[in-house]
This record gives sequence, C-alpha cells and structure tokens, in this order.
Amino acid sequence: MPAALSALVRVGALGVLGIGALGAGAALASPAGAQGQGSDVTSVVAAPELIDEVADAVVAQGTFVEEGAGVDPEDLAAVQARIRDAGQGWAIVALSTPPPRGTRNFVANLLAEVRPRDRSIDTVLVVTRDDVAGSSRAWDDAALDAALAAAIPVLDHDPAGGWSVVYEQLVGGPLPPAPSDGGGVDALVPWLAAAAVVITLVSIAAAALQLRERHRERSFRHL
Repeated sequence: MPAALSALVRVGALGVLGIGALGAGAALASPAGAQGQGSDVTSVVAAPELIDEVADAVVAQGTFVEEGAGVDPEDLAAVQARIRDAGQGWAIVALSTPPPRGTRNFVANLLAEVRPRDRSIDTVLVVTRDDVAGSSRAWDDAALDAALAAAIPVLDHDPAGGWSVVYEQLVGGPLPPAPSDGGGVDALVPWLAAAAVVITLVSIAAAALQLRERHRERSFRHL
C-alpha cells in the first residue's frame, strides 16, 4: 500500500475514496458505494474478464488478492472469515491497480455478478493501491462512505486489518475474535486442564478420608 493513505478525496464521478497526498483538508463529496441498496444492475460494464475471474474467487472463498496488491492473502482470508462468522455477507477484494473503467464501476458490476450466484453476499469491498470502494445491498451509501473513510488510516499499515474498522463502523461494535485469538475451544483448554487437576486432588482426598474412616471403625471394633 502507498505510504500516504491518510489523505482522502472523492474522485469526481467515480465515487470512490481516493488515496493520495492531497492534504488533510480533502473532503468526501458524494457516496462511497457505487450503487445504493436494492439495485443489482449497473449501466457500465467494467473489465469483464477481470470481473469473471474475481467473481469466481469470491463466490468460492469470499476474497480475491491480485498479485502486486500488497495484501497478504491469508490475512485477508482470516479477517473475511471472522466477518462472515459474525453474520455479515461480505466479499473483499485487493487489486494492484484500479480497473480500467474505475474502481467504482468495478465494485458495482462485481456485486451484480456475484449476487445471482450467492445471495448471501450482500456487500463487496475493493481496495487498490490508489483507492477503496464498496457496493452494498445491506448498507446505505452514507454509512458505507463513512466506514471506508475511517478505515483508510488503518489500511495504510494493515491492509487486511482495515476491514475490521469498516465492520466496527457499520455494525457498531468490535469484530469478534477468531477462536485462535482467544475464543472457542482453544481458550477452554487451560481451564479444562486445571479442572482435571482439581478433580483428581479431590478424588485422592476423598479416598484418603474414606480409608481413614475405615481404619477408625476397625480400631473401635478391637476395643
């Protein structure tokens, strides 16, 4: 990712969040999403060959990372899986450069392409080295715009982790951790081991007490 992602600008009619060194005063002037809620069509076909390739990937696995995008595929897959497990139908794409007809058109066409194949995908987010854009049937343009804007400073140094910020902004709470981050069965292992030790000690103590009582009974009988 470029070093200067903190400055934002709306790129004219493209309607994407541009990433560039335009100064801290740059402002967002129009919705971030390429299409608003409810529409599954768009009037401009953007890079059909790339659309097909990316659509196949996101329907199969929820993510697509183009070579040279500067994003670790495993990191992106991990955060997308956490978002999916939290109940959100997001597909996340990382491209090395903006598509020929712009990221805005691309993300709208991509969502329109994947929706008939997998209705559980209701939001598509695309980041390139120059901009970031989203299209959603679940979130309105204003909410998506604000969430993407908030994520850009994080995308600067953590291209995968920035999507956690988008989730927090839209959903209103932190993204739940993966089981390996401290949740699920893995987190119970130390407690289960400690419980097993306690149960063993209690069993030993109970057995010792029982033997002791039997010994006392025998002593009384001899008297």
